[in-house]
Amino acid sequence: KEMAPPLSYVLNVFVFFGIFMISSALILSKFKKITFFVLSLIIILSITLNPISMRADYSEFQHDICNYARIHMQKTDIFLVPPLGSWRLCLNRPIVVDFKAIPFNDKDIVTWYNRIMDVTNHKILEYDITPVWRKNDINPAYYTLTKKDIDVLKERYGIKYVIFSTNHNLTYPLVYKNLKYQIYSLE
Repeated sequence: KEMAPPLSYVLNVFVFFGIFMISSALILSKFKKITFFVLSLIIILSITLNPISMRADYSEFQHDICNYARIHMQKTDIFLVPPLGSWRLCLNRPIVVDFKAIPFNDKDIVTWYNRIMDVTNHKILEYDITPVWRKNDINPAYYTLTKKDIDVLKERYGIKYVIFSTNHNLTYPLVYKNLKYQIYSLE
């Protein structure tokens, strides 16, 4: 996963601190029109040029796989994807589950949890006093799924395509591949 460079974070903090200072000056200033113009300009620039808020959370290889899927697969096709990553936004297709989209009501949290457990082969919890999510174990646990496991998930969730790392091969028909990811068809 690519990380935003530290300079981006510094720039982001600087821009928002600047907005705060100028908005404070706007309240106290005699030159309200000029201050308002400068504040507006900073806000517009921070929204359009902000390297953090507008940054995609996926690599060029993930982007390549997503472009292929958006062009060649139906909008209703359901994908089984690694739980960590921005696959839902990148693909713009239904996925079984991801780690980022946690629901807000009790019933849906249980459904989300069960799906996370299904796609990670029930291997991602470490029990201490209370269960603790181990984020570093989530995608590796996903890659322990076997053909038999995926066939069960296909029946349960109506999956049509599986995205796997090129380090882990499956026996399904290969649809598309780049240096890091591959798409398999379950049809």
